[in-house]
Amino acid sequence: MAKKPLKTLELRLQKGLDLDDTKRKIAITALNHFKDKFTAGNQQWEGQGWEEPQRRIRGAIRLRRGSGYRKGFTPARATEAILVDDGVLSKSLRFDISRNDIIFSSNVAYADRHNRGTNGMPQRQFVGMETDLKVKIRAIIGKGIGDIMEGK
Repeated sequence: MAKKPLKTLELRLQKGLDLDDTKRKIAITALNHFKDKFTAGNQQWEGQGWEEPQRRIRGAIRLRRGSGYRKGFTPARATEAILVDDGVLSKSLRFDISRNDIIFSSNVAYADRHNRGTNGMPQRQFVGMETDLKVKIRAIIGKGIGDIMEGK
């Protein structure tokens, strides 16, 4: 009697986790997680809020390089989400799945500068492995393994 359940388990494990489907689910989940960073209520990384831009700080004025005009705090812009003007950056996020990797990219020149920060610009990371994302990925993998065990 003990052999039958083991044999059934062996067959289920041989069927295995569909890695292509699992990677696709992980990639879509991660991409949505990253794009979520551009919504006003979720502009933080690992629980740390992004540094406030000058346009949100009353009395702050900065000279925009090469433009010849000053742009700073305005009541209308004070409530806008950070890194969101026309949505180009968030819409540019893509992923590619290879055998061993899921690679996220953007064709927007300033994406990496915002994600990593520079000497003159604060880091406002929106792509990377965050604790909340790890929980989501573990849930996807756990569901896949659970489906195997249930014979789905």
